[in-house]
Amino acid sequence: MLPCERPLPGTFALTASVFHMIEHHDPVAIVGYMFHLEYTATQLGAQYVRALKEAGLPQESMTFLAEHAEVDEAHCKLIEDYCRTLLCSADRLEAALYMQRMTAQLYARMLDEALDTAETWCELASRTEPCPTALLR
Repeated sequence: MLPCERPLPGTFALTASVFHMIEHHDPVAIVGYMFHLEYTATQLGAQYVRALKEAGLPQESMTFLAEHAEVDEAHCKLIEDYCRTLLCSADRLEAALYMQRMTAQLYARMLDEALDTAETWCELASRTEPCPTALLR
């Protein structure tokens, strides 16, 4: 059970950033957000699953990652179509690229914060065995 229901600040920032870009800048910027998320899963999903397995996490806790490493291949083809169709001006391309770079940075921060928080929860729970997230660092 999680100690709270609200997302961590890094998770909130990642999600809020795309809504901000859509509402206050260029809605097409979402293509950069989707591009990063879909391609990250296909490019690094298997590596993430392997690291988590080596850290001692059970296979059944990684179904989301494993599934997206395969399913997102089709999603990537859709993103490529969106890029060809929607990024038809220099301004739109710049908005999508900016959103992609911001998503990459916020995604990394979100993961770091999640790992740090998980390690803290492990310490607070006074576990005698090493916390599996500590092995991912």
